[in-house]
Amino acid sequence: MELGCGIGGVLNYLKNKGYFNITGVDISQDQIDICREFITNNVKCIDAIEYLKEETEATYDLIIMLDLIEHIKKEKIPELLVLCKFKLNDRGSIII
Repeated sequence: MELGCGIGGVLNYLKNKGYFNITGVDISQDQIDICREFITNNVKCIDAIEYLKEETEATYDLIIMLDLIEHIKKEKIPELLVLCKFKLNDRGSIII
């Protein structure tokens, strides 16, 4: 999963490398629309923290946050990281 996926550049890279179970989250509807048109339908337009709070079932092998954390209010960063930790599979990783 990529939080702050934008138009889907990283998701497109993963897709081209043969990964098919990819998820994107971004707060910009315009960027999500582009990602949905060209990369994957598995994207949601929602705040990253809200998505992690609402998505109770899924866990991930990898969570990617490139060019995202600097857009999060400083006091919300610990919450974001804790939520990510609980969304990872046992041997999952986070790339920030």
